[in-house]
Amino acid sequence: MSVQQADDARRKVLVVDDDSTLRKLLTDLLESIGCQVSTAQDGLAGLEALRHGPFDLILVDYCMPGITGIEMAAFVRRSDRVTPIILITGDYYALDHEILARAGITRVLPKPLKISELLSICSQDKKISETQTTRQQETNKMRGTLSKQVALAVLVLALITGCAGMSTRQQRALSGGAIGAAGGAAIGAMAGSPTTGAIVGGAVGTATGALWDDIKKSVK
Repeated sequence: MSVQQADDARRKVLVVDDDSTLRKLLTDLLESIGCQVSTAQDGLAGLEALRHGPFDLILVDYCMPGITGIEMAAFVRRSDRVTPIILITGDYYALDHEILARAGITRVLPKPLKISELLSICSQDKKISETQTTRQQETNKMRGTLSKQVALAVLVLALITGCAGMSTRQQRALSGGAIGAAGGAAIGAMAGSPTTGAIVGGAVGTATGALWDDIKKSVK
């Protein structure tokens, strides 16, 4: 395993707290169990740090300048419903647990922190692994959907341009078939079946080219 692969395999934790001493303590503790730790001094800095993520776990203090830990969690949940968010607070019994749930807080750790409890949460391999898998699946699915949509739009545009530039039905059929086969293969490759994509795309392209005059009349 390379150094880069080893770093990628380490659990990535974001610690957000305005107390520099506690940030340092949490960093040392988490690094001692193999975590890769990033820190932020308040909620706004924490949101900025998340742009350079993703993270497997977020530890955030409740009372901070600017925005609270609960408000930061609510912002995070607008785009990330998976990553565990642990709220650290000295006001545990004064918090409204309904508000915590709506903000997407996964768990609350009261101060003073119990080190064994904190380390137990942060070293839960199964939960963090499931988080990584789910996030990766969601990301891949979103990327795949967007890529297919873009590829399909380009294929349609290419068919329209190619068929419109040909003067006879036969030429348009040949041109449409070639464009459709190439585009279909590219789209099919994203779904793991380039051959099927090429066959289907070629058939659609050929039909589009051959029936171009009829298609133009139908949309007028």
